[in-house]
Amino acid sequence: DKATKSDKFANPKLPKCKGAALQQTFGITPRVTNCPVKTPITPGVTVNSTLTTSDCELTDENDDLVAYYDEYTFSANAGQTLSVAMSSPNAPEFDTYLILLNPNNTVAGENDDIQPGVNTNSRIPLSGSLTVSQTGTYAILANGFDSEDVGPYSLTLTFGGAGATCPPTPIPISNGQTV
Repeated sequence: DKATKSDKFANPKLPKCKGAALQQTFGITPRVTNCPVKTPITPGVTVNSTLTTSDCELTDENDDLVAYYDEYTFSANAGQTLSVAMSSPNAPEFDTYLILLNPNNTVAGENDDIQPGVNTNSRIPLSGSLTVSQTGTYAILANGFDSEDVGPYSLTLTFGGAGATCPPTPIPISNGQTV
């Protein structure tokens, strides 16, 4: 059994990119990032990319490398429902790990394995959808469980889902009515 990042690193530091000067301590997962590459992600469109050793770095309190990550950003409104999924064709060798940051840079969700020991892909939330509490720009950190976890992956942001009704209040129409 792999330990979770929370178990493995009781006091990890802010993720940093190579050569970055800003370093702050955070509790379990990053509160802010200084990755110079923040890629917009469109809901409903799957991003296919590759995590490499030249991507941004997540380090622990001793400045030791924990994992590499790619950062994606999107806008959402308070009350909106969403889910984020990350998978790798190289699973389980590439054990994906997802972190979702709120607009105020606190953790909205994180996930290591959809089913520990069986499915090492990641999803936030594990099932259904997450209702966001803030309006603004969110960040998705697509990374691996540790620094050996690199390779190809797919990332999908989905708006709506379980519990969501579109439109929020359905309006009935009659036959022949013009809308």
